[in-house]
Amino acid sequence: MRYRLTFIAGVALGYVLGTRAGRERYEQLKKSARRFAENPAVRNAAESAAHSGRDFAGKAYHSVGDKVGDHVPASVAERVRSLRDRSSRNGLEDDWGRPTPEPGGARCEFRDGPPVRQNLRMGIVAGLDSSSAFTHIVVCDTDSGAVLREGYAAHPVEAKAAEVDPQAWLLSLGEAASGGLLEGVQAIGVSAQQHGLVPLDQQGNLVRPALLGNDRRAQVAAADLIDSLGGRQVWAEAVGAVPSAAQPVAKLRWLKRTEPENAQRVAAVLQPHDWLVWQLLGRPARRTTDRGAASGTGYWSAGSASYRPDLVELALGHSAALPEVLGPAESAGMTPEGLLISAGTGETMAAAFGLGVSVGDAVVSLGASGSVMAVHHEALADPSGMITSFADATGMHLPVVHVSNAVRALRGTAEMLGLDGLEELSALALKSTPGASGLVLLPIWRVSAPRSSRTPRAPSAGCGASR
Repeated sequence: MRYRLTFIAGVALGYVLGTRAGRERYEQLKKSARRFAENPAVRNAAESAAHSGRDFAGKAYHSVGDKVGDHVPASVAERVRSLRDRSSRNGLEDDWGRPTPEPGGARCEFRDGPPVRQNLRMGIVAGLDSSSAFTHIVVCDTDSGAVLREGYAAHPVEAKAAEVDPQAWLLSLGEAASGGLLEGVQAIGVSAQQHGLVPLDQQGNLVRPALLGNDRRAQVAAADLIDSLGGRQVWAEAVGAVPSAAQPVAKLRWLKRTEPENAQRVAAVLQPHDWLVWQLLGRPARRTTDRGAASGTGYWSAGSASYRPDLVELALGHSAALPEVLGPAESAGMTPEGLLISAGTGETMAAAFGLGVSVGDAVVSLGASGSVMAVHHEALADPSGMITSFADATGMHLPVVHVSNAVRALRGTAEMLGLDGLEELSALALKSTPGASGLVLLPIWRVSAPRSSRTPRAPSAGCGASR
């Protein structure tokens, strides 16, 4: 039963990310959900978790506020106080989101094993995506495949912030889940932004604000790590990726170099996905992650399915506790209220899962930046660093290539060809033969502050064209 519930929660999680990657796949996902519903319905009812989200936020603020001090934005602090006051007025406040059972309501009996539930309901799961900017929750009925309701809330942080107090994620979670959004939900799948670093001390408190994936201050640290281990080829073979500023392993080296006192206090490291799951579960001794999220750290190998603790020591200067890596069918645990939390995964892996990507498919995602991903049976080792060998959410592998300025280049091409927009460019591209008969366009139309020393500085160029 737990396997089915965990897997269905993964479907809901994939749906959340899949809709962002391509709404046209919606009907196919609904049909898939109906197929999953043919299995015997899972049980374990749950009362609304919206109160829990608010309570977690208030408790988190108290336990960590002293550690981050002025790093907590005033707007965040005010919202946390508001949430805490609302919880206090309801008379349900207890340690780390364990509400006192209401008379006559669903009750949870805490034993050595999973909680025992009464007032059972059937087939309701939720997917929760905590991106760099907002929290998005989708609640689905697995019996019908229908989307029952959705919740959305922006993180109370500055746009494009490179570091943030993680309590902001809990605040937007509580806001997105308000109004009884999670009423009757039995399982939740969590996805979150990738490449963030949440450093914890021996007591599980924040050492400093979390470093996010868009933080480029670790460029020099990444280059230093490459040389320290013996070059790009060695890194690619070790963990399927060459260190970059975005990866947690490079952030650890940066922390050691620039904030040595904080680095010494680091006893455990998590990513945003891991930290959110840990909070939802009530901060248990066991901390977990999944293959997908772990494969982006720079110290876990998708090829060998194992950590490289020596790389953590190389970066940080000492060892640190790492979360247990769960398989696709495993659960992270049960919340104090009795909701099952699936393994979850990173945003990229959840998007691939939601789109139903299988071997032989390729997905191109275009935005301010772009990526190309495909599912493979084996992990890849690309010493150039262009391909990152992630693990996917199903037990296979997900090599990904990231590019910058994706849409900007396409819009520039459309303008150069006298087209009105990207739709016309897409239609024109479909009329061409694969490979465009050798035509190659290198669209370097704008170069801002370079992300690395290899950023080209040249006008755009076209090759292979003849009259």
